[in-house]
Amino acid sequence: MKKCNYCGAQIEDGNLFCTECGKPVSQGRVCPHCGVGISDDDVFCSNCGKNISDKPVLTSTEPPHNTGLSSNDTCHSKNGTKLTPRNNSKRIHFIVLALVFVLIGAALYGYKNYYETKYNDEEFVSLTELAVKKEIDNDKVEDTSLSDTKIINEWYSIVLDVMGDAPSDKDMDKYLSSNVKKRLWTEDYEGVYEYYRFRTAAVDSNLNGDVCKIESITSDGDGWYIVKYLDQGWEGLTKVKVKDGIIVDFVEDKSWKSWDN
Repeated sequence: MKKCNYCGAQIEDGNLFCTECGKPVSQGRVCPHCGVGISDDDVFCSNCGKNISDKPVLTSTEPPHNTGLSSNDTCHSKNGTKLTPRNNSKRIHFIVLALVFVLIGAALYGYKNYYETKYNDEEFVSLTELAVKKEIDNDKVEDTSLSDTKIINEWYSIVLDVMGDAPSDKDMDKYLSSNVKKRLWTEDYEGVYEYYRFRTAAVDSNLNGDVCKIESITSDGDGWYIVKYLDQGWEGLTKVKVKDGIIVDFVEDKSWKSWDN
């Protein structure tokens, strides 16, 4: 009697198959690792490549139904290298990590572009708003200046018109503050406003007849304006301060001489 090479059961002499597992009774050499048939002088298995010189061998009349791969081997090979489950696991881990890094890189790149675009847009809006605000502020200054000079022109068109009517109470209220009116009021001359203090100290000396006109109005800062004019031919210079659309202060002309002297 002999033993079955597959299950170890006792086999009667002459039997061709094991009565326990149904496997064929061994007749030739097979690889103890994968079960594939081998030659008597083989040192390594031609299927799995393992050393069979120091291992007991099995004999069989035909290759087993299983291809002979052990539970630790895979059924594929590439370039002569077996792909074990451990190798497959490493490869999967590597692919997953690569995908993670790609996704992180894409997210960072997208965030960078978004932040730069947002920052540039906000900076552009801020600069635009600043430019618009500056332009508006400049317009306000220009509008204020135009408004101030208009008031000065209108007031001087009255006070320099020596041949016309003197400024009325209505004119005083329209162009002059209460403090300025107090400065101009006098009990002398039957109580009148000395509006002519906005003219030259020469007042009606008639140097060159009736040449009365404004030469220029120049801003001197903080609401002050330098008014240069001809008063019956005399050159005059008076400083006038305008605030909130009304004359709030003035500095009288102190000389009968030309501005150039």
